[in-house]
Amino acid sequence: MRSNKILICMSSLLRYFDVSTKSLVKNIIKQLPTKPDFIGHFPTQSKSKENMDALDFLGNHVNFKRVVFEKDPDPESFGVDDFLKNSNSHQRNGMIGNFFQWSSMKECLKLKDEFESKHGVYDLVFWIRPDLFYYNELQDITNLEDRFYLVGHDHHLCGLNDRFCMGTSHAVGQRMDILGYFIDEWYPEYHNDKNVLFCGKLGVHKGARSQWNPEIVFKTYVRKKLKLTTSKLGLCFGKLRSTETATAPYWFKTHGNDYTGYSCEEDKFNQEVFEKTKDSFLKSDKTSSQWGLVDLNHSYWCGE
Repeated sequence: MRSNKILICMSSLLRYFDVSTKSLVKNIIKQLPTKPDFIGHFPTQSKSKENMDALDFLGNHVNFKRVVFEKDPDPESFGVDDFLKNSNSHQRNGMIGNFFQWSSMKECLKLKDEFESKHGVYDLVFWIRPDLFYYNELQDITNLEDRFYLVGHDHHLCGLNDRFCMGTSHAVGQRMDILGYFIDEWYPEYHNDKNVLFCGKLGVHKGARSQWNPEIVFKTYVRKKLKLTTSKLGLCFGKLRSTETATAPYWFKTHGNDYTGYSCEEDKFNQEVFEKTKDSFLKSDKTSSQWGLVDLNHSYWCGE
């Protein structure tokens, strides 16, 4: 895999960004063969002193090219209520959050394309959510094949993990343009398709209802629309829930149940990370994660 020119793209709301940034630098950026460039698009409410300090820290390890803070669009402009049928939770606020994420991602794509049109195309591009905590280091990417890379956990409802990807500039650019695909193609074609929607392993006759979530949309986009050749990295992460906790990686074999099933072909189980997160596991609560949280104060994650 060519990696002379590397770009990290990041978009959406900054949550616990001081913690996320330190983890990103340690486990991703310092594992790269060259110092990467960086382009970010974030909502204006993320422009706090704490987040700007975190960006200053990040600036010691990346070459900033564009970082934009911009007001979120009017949620009514998305026509949210037109897309709620068979959604995962039937919660309108959740759908608005998805649209904000996809919209910020698309604006980040525009910044990337504008920069590349003037300075040339990158060999390798990452798109990364800004609220992740990494439990292990990115592997040596110089020996990888030219494919579109995802991670092997958190395939909710057996979709595809949609929080991190790595690949050519063209492939990652396509991934970042998911908003238009959802509105113009996915929802009209698939929102009632039980071959695509998740219905529960027990079947609808046992009370499960068909439903979709962003991971299912992403899987259909990657597999059916883009037809990308994908591989899974050994990288594992959790979504930060506070400065001291992050979600544990979800694998069906360890966290599945009779409803979800106990296997998913998209999973790539990491025994080492599982053991470490299990040793620092916290009981979950209703506001965090159904499968539990990891205590980031544990010595594994504090660098001791």
